[in-house]
Amino acid sequence: MPVAATLETFEAELKRLVETFDRNLRAYKSAAYDEASLRQEFLNPFFRALGWDVENTAGLIPQHREVEIESRTTIGGRQKRADYLFRTHPTDRFVCEAKKPAEDLHAGYAFQAKRYAWNKGLALAVLTDFEQMKFFVVGGRPYKDEPDVGLWKTWDFRQYPHVAREIWNLLACERVAAGSIDQLIESLPKKPVARGKARPGWLIKPDRSRALDTNFLNFLDEARRELAGDLLKHNDRADLLLDSRLNEAVQRILDRLLFLRICEDRDIDTGRPLELIVREWRKDAEPDAPRRRRQPPLELREEPPEHHGASGVRAPRGTLWHGLVRHFRALDRRPPSHIPFFNGNLFKPHFSEELVVSDDWLARFLGEIGDEESPYLFNYIPVEILGTIYERFLGKVVRPRGRGVTIEEKPEVRKAGGVYYTPRYIVEYIVGQTVGKLLENRAPEEALSLRILDPACGSGSFLICAFEKVCEYCQQWLTDDLRRASKTPRGSGVNAALPAPQRGPQPASTLNPAPVAKSPSPAWLKKHRDWCWVEDNAVHLTTKARRRILRATIHGVDLDPQAVEVTQLSLYLKMLEGENRVTLARERDLFGSDEALLPALEHNIKCGNSLIASDFSMIPEDLVRVHAFDWPVQFPAIMKAGGFDAIIGNPPWIDIKGLDPLQTDYFFQTYDTVENRMNMYAVFLHREIELLRAGGLVGIITPNSFLTQSSYANLRAKLLESQIVGIVRTPDNVFEGVVAETAISFYAKGKPKDQTSIMVFPATLHLGRIDPAKATHTATIDQSEWAKAPSQIFNLHISPVNKALLAKVEQAGSPLLDLCEFCLGLTPYDRHKGHTKAQIEGRVFHSATRKTKSWKPLLEGGDIHRFFVRFSGLEYIHYGPWLGAPREERFFTQPRILIRQIISGVPPRIYAGYTEDELYNTQVAFNLLLRPGQRESLKYLLAILNSSLLTWFHREKFLDRNKTTFQKILIQDAKTFPIRTIDFTKPADRARHDQLVGLADKMLALVPKLRAATSAAERATLQNAVTATDQQIDALVYDLYGLTPEEIKLVEGNA
Repeated sequence: MPVAATLETFEAELKRLVETFDRNLRAYKSAAYDEASLRQEFLNPFFRALGWDVENTAGLIPQHREVEIESRTTIGGRQKRADYLFRTHPTDRFVCEAKKPAEDLHAGYAFQAKRYAWNKGLALAVLTDFEQMKFFVVGGRPYKDEPDVGLWKTWDFRQYPHVAREIWNLLACERVAAGSIDQLIESLPKKPVARGKARPGWLIKPDRSRALDTNFLNFLDEARRELAGDLLKHNDRADLLLDSRLNEAVQRILDRLLFLRICEDRDIDTGRPLELIVREWRKDAEPDAPRRRRQPPLELREEPPEHHGASGVRAPRGTLWHGLVRHFRALDRRPPSHIPFFNGNLFKPHFSEELVVSDDWLARFLGEIGDEESPYLFNYIPVEILGTIYERFLGKVVRPRGRGVTIEEKPEVRKAGGVYYTPRYIVEYIVGQTVGKLLENRAPEEALSLRILDPACGSGSFLICAFEKVCEYCQQWLTDDLRRASKTPRGSGVNAALPAPQRGPQPASTLNPAPVAKSPSPAWLKKHRDWCWVEDNAVHLTTKARRRILRATIHGVDLDPQAVEVTQLSLYLKMLEGENRVTLARERDLFGSDEALLPALEHNIKCGNSLIASDFSMIPEDLVRVHAFDWPVQFPAIMKAGGFDAIIGNPPWIDIKGLDPLQTDYFFQTYDTVENRMNMYAVFLHREIELLRAGGLVGIITPNSFLTQSSYANLRAKLLESQIVGIVRTPDNVFEGVVAETAISFYAKGKPKDQTSIMVFPATLHLGRIDPAKATHTATIDQSEWAKAPSQIFNLHISPVNKALLAKVEQAGSPLLDLCEFCLGLTPYDRHKGHTKAQIEGRVFHSATRKTKSWKPLLEGGDIHRFFVRFSGLEYIHYGPWLGAPREERFFTQPRILIRQIISGVPPRIYAGYTEDELYNTQVAFNLLLRPGQRESLKYLLAILNSSLLTWFHREKFLDRNKTTFQKILIQDAKTFPIRTIDFTKPADRARHDQLVGLADKMLALVPKLRAATSAAERATLQNAVTATDQQIDALVYDLYGLTPEEIKLVEGNA
């Protein structure tokens, strides 16, 4: 078993390493001593002593190992990966770039180390030859001529023993997992400061504006704008001015070029590298001149004969675009050639091949993404980061405007308030709780039977993660099966059943020496030949297996054709992750086939409207406009088998009232859960439950409005017919740059269950993963309790004790609706009643002064206080039948109680005020009149409504306790408030009633005086009286409802 690392063992090992290095310094600094030896003899023991599992004794697949050690890889003249990548699963933490001691740690090496970290989205990079160790905080795009930007510390090896504790506190595995790097970053300034001895001015905290995805998105936006302008300039085609034709052409050209560039960086054979195509073009264009001569005008030429893939190419021969189009066609075997067969959908015939693209733009763009000093390492950028870029990229569209182009947000993005990419940790959690659960105890062949869907896939982030989950599960299953076959226990060595790497001599070390490995049996390799191969101490899935998994399990739908293309592109890149020309050549040798590298995904990832079928209209144009999509037609085998096994995603958040009225009407007719003031995500949730097969799982992140709001009552009723597996109330800052009250929810197709897991996180907590230890509330709830609740509200905080007290309070009283008439405040404007946009925006029925008697004083929400109402005099309303909804005038003139809808305070409490004045109000409040014949006084009701007990009852039964702002009392909830009615034949009951009326009168006198008090002494005296009266009211109400001392403690402990 590995020896546990401690600060003491690290100090001892560090001392040994430093003494060994110092004693043989001349030999280590000779040219003969290479980097591989340095890593084996010094850096591996160094990091092992810090507690990192350098040899992978846990037996994890490469993607999950704590330390990912790269062999030296040079592609196109430059190294493509850092030597070490450290992670505390599942999060990458920092990189380390190693150099042999004979070389100086010069600016180029600093650029390399920082570039690796920046492309991984990491904040810390270490550069070392053991003689020196440099630490860089990577706050933005690195530049080769700025080697000291971000340099935090530099230590000489003789200093290491003296700073051992500092090294341990930053880099020890346990410290990194606890957030040591995050703490370092938080300690840095947000903005540059003047340079001084204490801290260099160029060492600043990383932020989103300097991150890779923001930088690359800006680069792509500019490239899109330039390419669109270039296409319009050189192509006299009317169709480019129609619909989204120009945007489609730009998207396809960029996608193809970026895909090939990423493949080249990963050392995947594309036949002819883009750099070679550019070089040949330059050579042909200027055989003798040092600079390329000016390109001839790009006039349209006669269509060339059909040979060498040039049919239909309109660009002149000899131009760079002509050569690139021929290369695209060769990758798709149009015509057959020796070029690797990529196939897929990316290189299928497309009208963009018939366009003309200028050499100037192409050469400049390819130079920017392929230059040796380019900051972008496409083999190192995670596909997930590319997804975040494309998600925002897809939110905009390029359109012709005048003589140029404009980039504007898509209408649906404007309605949703922008594009917000789902954080990786949320995606992983949802996929883990759905796909991960369904994979348990399945062999790889059985895993292929899963059918996974994202019905609003966007750039494909959920599908990429699901594909990765299935692949990694199969890879780990095969790794464990190899151990079982060789009777080697997990965790006993370096993938101990796998072949050992070649190792050089190593200085003696007492810390976790590497064990001897065994070779896998030929019988095992033959059995799993189609699934994997074994090399470098790891089991690797074959590309054939990854293709099978992708085609069999992953499915997606999106309304946007560009999103469908990007999802396919992202899945292709994920499928090829870890592949290179060597692995692909091995595969051809193994299987002897010339199968296309990329699987066709047109049957997996489709363009359509997940919510609207062809019964939407009898008119073909309508069906085309809404992208009507029939699930039994598009996925016949899956739907015939009962549906999908796992449905995941983050559906659109758009108010259905903002949609085309025909679509809104269709939703009301088709989905029985749809109600007014509903969001489209709820319609998706309804559809997903229908698409799920028995035993399947749904996992999505949405706004949390469906938990309690009245407009989702029908949806809650439908959800209660299935198993509600779990609900996670996430913080309000999950989506970067926006405050959104969200929840992750999971459902299973089957009978309701009595164990729904609940997890609630603080609204302002910054999460990096879903960690139950950070939740403020965890519980297991019987969902039948929600089924019994009014409006079937999903109360996440209900507990057996609270539930019993809530029931007791309810049984002690009658609904407030039995005692009072309710009325919402008036609605001034309503476009459905004929009010024009000018009237609404001009607020023609509002005035700061009272013009005539028909102009009535209008209350604001802040005018309604506990116990009393006072008009601030700020605004008047022109009251009459011309208003959108004027309501009955008696609700504004008779003695009444007003309950303010928005409640405040920590925690929030009820604000009920009494007035007899003629005062009007909008829906900032609702109004209560005592029903005829009721003997209880309004002031009696006023005292109960403002009591601590009613505030506790409302909060426990109806509120989202995790919400920090704009909590509301809904009128339908207030109608159910239990009011203890009085038996006036009983003197004790009558006495309680009269006492509460008297205390309410006292508060009506005290509270206005308190608010108007000017001196501190007067305020203190009045506040004392108000507090004492409040306590008297609470005591009477507790007695009225029969609460015990323990129950009173429960209420006041939560109040």
